[in-house]
Amino acid sequence: MAAAQIKGPSVAPPKGPTGNAIRTPPAVKCVDHDTSTACKSFKQLLDARDKALIVQVLGTGLFKRRTAYVCFRPNDDYFSVVDVDIPEPKAYGRKLDADEEIAHYADDSVPSNTSMREMMERSREADENSEFMDFSDPPAVSQDTKDKWYKDHSKDFVYSVGEVGDYRYQNGIYKGPVDDWGEWTMLASSMDGKQSDPPTWFMGGYAWIERFNRQNGNVAARDDNPEHGHISVDLSSLNVQYKYENASGGMTEYTMQINRLTGRFVEDFKSPNGSNQTSGTCMIFK
Repeated sequence: MAAAQIKGPSVAPPKGPTGNAIRTPPAVKCVDHDTSTACKSFKQLLDARDKALIVQVLGTGLFKRRTAYVCFRPNDDYFSVVDVDIPEPKAYGRKLDADEEIAHYADDSVPSNTSMREMMERSREADENSEFMDFSDPPAVSQDTKDKWYKDHSKDFVYSVGEVGDYRYQNGIYKGPVDDWGEWTMLASSMDGKQSDPPTWFMGGYAWIERFNRQNGNVAARDDNPEHGHISVDLSSLNVQYKYENASGGMTEYTMQINRLTGRFVEDFKSPNGSNQTSGTCMIFK
């Protein structure tokens, strides 16, 4: 069963201060009948100056290349805010192995420089843990998988750590985030400063594990957590996937795809009891 929304709610441009201050929320009009319930819950929170929601929608001013999608589920009091904060080109860099790090930071050092190598390895381990937000003991993701992730890169590209989050609201109540930390990727040639908004891609850590398992016969299946957010962003679309326990006690596989240009979205729900799909149009804030 599918429900479609052709037109989205209207929104006036936001006004007020930028930078780190909380920006003034825009005036929202809920004009579409199918999504009016969810839209009114969103508007109610905005009108009440809910600070968390305003930051999710408008940001803090730290990211100039950001977009937020507010997606209303038709015929349900449910909406989600998916924010995409793209790092500035100057924040990207090329991945280096230990020997390259030594040469980069100390030209007169050699690979046998033990203290420098140990420092680089600790830095790399911190990067790996941050990518997967894995600070547990024992770690949730094996070191072998983290090593494979770190080595899976091209010298034609530069990278920057980041996060994409899906913030969910049901019946006007915040239900929490589904997010994925990972890497923003950009062609190294784009760092010449000639493009103010160069093409960029995002692959979350758990989205990478899923792709790695598809390509390598599930050799790292034990490191994947299906209930964790699996998020990726390409030039045309944004993709969110995870599993959750449904009302009957079983597991539902959820996927959402958003068109980055138009805001059109499709949600799919698959469980042992069947499948369902909804579709609509997200409001886009920049």
